[in-house]
Amino acid sequence: MLSRCLVYAPMIIAAMMVARAGHHTKGDAHLMADTTMHLTEQSFDDEIGKHKEVLMVDFWAEWCQPCRAIGPTLEELASESKGSVSLAKVNVDDNPQLAARYGVRSIPTILFMKDGKVMDQVIGAVPKSQLKKKLDALA
Repeated sequence: MLSRCLVYAPMIIAAMMVARAGHHTKGDAHLMADTTMHLTEQSFDDEIGKHKEVLMVDFWAEWCQPCRAIGPTLEELASESKGSVSLAKVNVDDNPQLAARYGVRSIPTILFMKDGKVMDQVIGAVPKSQLKKKLDALA
């Protein structure tokens, strides 16, 4: 069971860089775009099957600061893609079996899915450029 966020110095530094780069304040780091899907163990398989575009699935928790730091960046990438990338979020505290199913041991973990299959993943709050590079490779 995932109970704590494993935080390493590089992840903290990356989270701070992501937060600064997006010019987001602490208060708006947890706000989510209207198009962000919130998936549960019950809805996950049905929703994943509906999407032909690249789907970023963000495994996160409310108490995880790196998760909160990277959230706005994920939303920006989905918005900038103009429909070629969608964003879904899975709260690991509410959906521990789903996190276990995908081997999520550290958060944030972002899975890049296409046609219902995991194509790549990123663990930790990484810079936007690294996420963009992964998305470009899947396009």
